[in-house]
Amino acid sequence: MPPARLPKNASHAKAKKGTLARLFKMLVKKYKWHLVISIICLFFASFSGTISSIFIKNLTDIIERGIREQATYNPWVKDIPVLFTALGGLYLVGLISSFVWNRIMAIVTQRFLNDLRKEMFTKMQSLPIRYFDTHAHGDIMSIYTNDTDTIRQLISQSLPALFQTSLAIIALFVVMLSYSLWLTIVVLFGATMMLLNTKFIGGNSAKYFIKQQRAIGKTEGFVQEAMKGLKVIKVFCHEDKSVEEFKEINEDLCKKATAANTFGNIMMPINGNIGYIMYVLLAVVGSTLIITGFSNITLTGITPTNELPGIIFSFLMMSRVFTNNVNNFSNQVTF
Repeated sequence: MPPARLPKNASHAKAKKGTLARLFKMLVKKYKWHLVISIICLFFASFSGTISSIFIKNLTDIIERGIREQATYNPWVKDIPVLFTALGGLYLVGLISSFVWNRIMAIVTQRFLNDLRKEMFTKMQSLPIRYFDTHAHGDIMSIYTNDTDTIRQLISQSLPALFQTSLAIIALFVVMLSYSLWLTIVVLFGATMMLLNTKFIGGNSAKYFIKQQRAIGKTEGFVQEAMKGLKVIKVFCHEDKSVEEFKEINEDLCKKATAANTFGNIMMPINGNIGYIMYVLLAVVGSTLIITGFSNITLTGITPTNELPGIIFSFLMMSRVFTNNVNNFSNQVTF
């Protein structure tokens, strides 16, 4: 007999709404305290990643003061050693936090997938025979392999990355506002362009990634059924027809995988280029503020002109960190 066929509407079905929320609810129910500890560690890891921007401004201010007050002030005696010691301590805390949350999430991910496979197998025992007659065995096995591996990436990489980058973006945004409103507007303009790019390109990428997953299952199902019924195929001289059908299925998988990876791979470079343009704009706007003596407005009021160089240096670094976090956030949302 020829290989089993998937239902006609199977490859065109849409992802069910609420699937991610249901999956997350299952995860929280089983590993609540593991996730709480991971979130706390992620918070410290995110904070240590953004502290370098504040460090640059403070270091610049100390060096400028040392240049102005050479006769009475030596920054290397007290302020700079204290600053480096505090920064090293914060980085150490961030390193330990990153190790802990990665370790915990690795354990949680494997245990959760183990439980999930058990539940799927138990559920499969109660399915009617009609289900197995209308679904290729390879497609069913793909749920236990490819789709489960996608869930592994979601839990161990995407969800922690989304939370960490969200914290970093919020922290950086608050620090930026406390430094300069004008420069923050430039950063927000660049971030808006990135999000619009993500919405257009990332939306197409996600759509084709869903189609790719279903095409993989269809391909695996066809191959397994063809190998299992190879003798029957030969008896009925169905070889040429089987090869033609495989080429058609394989070509469909190739097109969907190509489209998914094309959209997915061009999104980050475009966002990266937007980040470079934003970096240049920040330098131009910051230099203009210094040259013209224009008032620098912050959350706490107007800052003195002599603090602008340190603010600009810090902003240039923060813009790269902010861009990388927005880019990473967009990429993880898409995947």
